[in-house]
Amino acid sequence: MKGVVRALIVVAVVAVTGCKVVPHGAMVADVSPKGWEPEEVVTLRYDNADTTSLTSIHIVARRECGRDVEPLAVRLRVCAPDSAEVNDVVLLPTRGEKGGGSFEEVDVLWVEKARLQAGEYTFYLSPQEPAKGLWSVGVEIENRE
Repeated sequence: MKGVVRALIVVAVVAVTGCKVVPHGAMVADVSPKGWEPEEVVTLRYDNADTTSLTSIHIVARRECGRDVEPLAVRLRVCAPDSAEVNDVVLLPTRGEKGGGSFEEVDVLWVEKARLQAGEYTFYLSPQEPAKGLWSVGVEIENRE
């Protein structure tokens, strides 16, 4: 029943806003929950073909629930198909949404309403300081049509 109600809410939101959110791709890599070190760079690649939709890019992570954690600063470097580079630091909050079992999901909006070029984007992620209790980190691409 809850699933039906959620689906109706999503349909109503899409009808009211006039746009459709399309999950386009998620790239996630496992990291060691015993310690993700700054020199351990996660490399993720995304091949974009959609140059017309507005795109949102989220930095996502999965970590242990109930663990006392400080906000985690993640260094992010993005290389675009035209060789342009963007460097940024994304702060993952101390609390996320309760996931399945003993995990919580963290999702931080990094870029909103961008038009991506066609071609391969490469994302490099690493913690500024050693991080414990983190199981995976990644990038989620979402298009609005």
